[in-house]
Amino acid sequence: RRARSLIHAHKLINDMFRNICSFKKIIFSAWPIIPSASQSIICTTNFIKLCQKFTKMCV
Repeated sequence: RRARSLIHAHKLINDMFRNICSFKKIIFSAWPIIPSASQSIICTTNFIKLCQKFTKMCV
């Protein structure tokens, strides 16, 4: 039972990550000056922050 909720949580995080990244891509396409490197860094940073929040919620 717990494993199932963990899998669901993982899927949820994946979806959120995808949403954050696509949202950022929309923002970044408005500012082409910003290189794609910083785009992926911001994406990753947001994902890490999101994971930390999520982990705190679970624990």
